Amino acid sequence: MTRTVEDGALIFDAIAGPDPTDPATSTVPPDDYPSRLNSGVRGLRIGVVPGYFFFHLQADVKRAVEQALTTFEDLGAQ
Repeated sequence: MTRTVEDGALIFDAIAGPDPTDPATSTVPPDDYPSRLNSGVRGLRIGVVPGYFFFHLQADVKRAVEQALTTFEDLGAQ
């Protein structure tokens, strides 16, 4: 966990890359995550598996996640 989204992007940028034990990742170049911070979310696809994701979730946490998903949709994410 990080204190800011910017810190999270920097950490993700540092650890991203191919996994030598996973051939499927060998040809996928790592993304430049910090450069995407100001790009917005329009057009991004967010995947949530409702039956699995919300299993045993506290009601207030579920509401917060649903509200966040609605906010992302309002900002143009799919």
